[in-house]
Amino acid sequence: MVNERIKKNRQTKLNLVKRLHTNVFPFIDGKDYERLKLFYDIKKSLGDLTHAQKHIQAIQQLTNILNNDFDYKFFLSSPELFIEKYSNDSNIINLGLALDQVKVSSSLIVTLSWIYSYYLRYNPSSSLIFDLLNRITLFEDFNLCINYLLLPKNIFLINKRIKITEYSIKQIVSKENKQWKQLEEKLNKYLLRLEVLYKLLPDYLEDELIQLDQCKDIQQQEEILSDLSCKYGQFYLIIYLKTSIFPEISKYHILQLTIEKIRQDIKSGNEDSYLRLDNLLESISMDEIDKKELFSCLQQMCRLEIIDRGVRYKLIDKFDRMFNKQNLQSDDLLLFEQYRLSTLLSSFDSFIELTKENIETDENRSILFQKHLLQSKKLVHFESLIQILDNTWSKQQINNMKGSHELTLTNELILVLIEKNSEWERILTENII
Repeated sequence: MVNERIKKNRQTKLNLVKRLHTNVFPFIDGKDYERLKLFYDIKKSLGDLTHAQKHIQAIQQLTNILNNDFDYKFFLSSPELFIEKYSNDSNIINLGLALDQVKVSSSLIVTLSWIYSYYLRYNPSSSLIFDLLNRITLFEDFNLCINYLLLPKNIFLINKRIKITEYSIKQIVSKENKQWKQLEEKLNKYLLRLEVLYKLLPDYLEDELIQLDQCKDIQQQEEILSDLSCKYGQFYLIIYLKTSIFPEISKYHILQLTIEKIRQDIKSGNEDSYLRLDNLLESISMDEIDKKELFSCLQQMCRLEIIDRGVRYKLIDKFDRMFNKQNLQSDDLLLFEQYRLSTLLSSFDSFIELTKENIETDENRSILFQKHLLQSKKLVHFESLIQILDNTWSKQQINNMKGSHELTLTNELILVLIEKNSEWERILTENII
């Protein structure tokens, strides 16, 4: 009997509360603070002790914080927009304390942690970042906040990102929950990424490194790195970043992209392009790269029809200085020889691009040599031919090739040199052939 009376009394109060919300609350202005407090006082008398009292306290505190200039019903309908409209660095801490644990709907009770998290997401440039991060205690709120702060669109300097990440790690390092540990691991990886990029600041622009930091797609990373390599002519950057933080990027693909971009710059008449190409190729160290893969990369570039003759020469010159020719296949050796000879014989004219047919046999080589020997007039011509005999063809090849006087090419060269150049004695003394 007593239980039924208690149930009936409780139901009566619930019905009264519903009638209040239906017939009274809609007609109270959001800025009529006294009527609002009276409304919640009535709810409190009907048994809603905790939530009604919290509303009363919140209204009272907000009148002091916001100088009687706010719409409380606006807060109840949209806590997010209320924070955006009324909060700033000077009042957000007190605002959070005032609104903590206020029930705004049947499914949402606003918490201190949520308020500070949302404020930083809305106002990432706040001067209170570290103070407020310290006050965000719930994982979901902290996770949302820190991920938002580190989003690409929040263009913090790298040093600021490092400080935010380090501080966040310190806040969660003592927490044992699995979610917190996963977040800690994620932040530590990101911190490493930032520290690696920060070390590059003396040599690269902040905006360039921020762009690289913001990029998550491997293809885009390779494009950005090729742009930087093209601009600065340095291959060590790719090696450093692949080893440190971008293990999935392809050094060789980036190198190809870079050479292609420099080639386009050369074609458009950019004066420093050849210098950048020289610097790029010089910066490639055999200690940091797989010889076979590098050879394959440069070889593919050499054989592209679109590659300019000057660029092709630079690549083949890199071949010449980096690789042991004894380990190359015959086709590759022919490629080396083709462009080595093209370079040396350019002393007779502008860059001469030989074909493989010119040097496929010793007979063809001999014909090529004799043709230029007959054209030799200047000292530079003879020096080029001496370089061919000294550094390009083997002694066995030279001995097998006969000239117009049925002498070896070396002797043919000496005869013409004596005939045409008065300095022949000095030249022969300085050059061992």
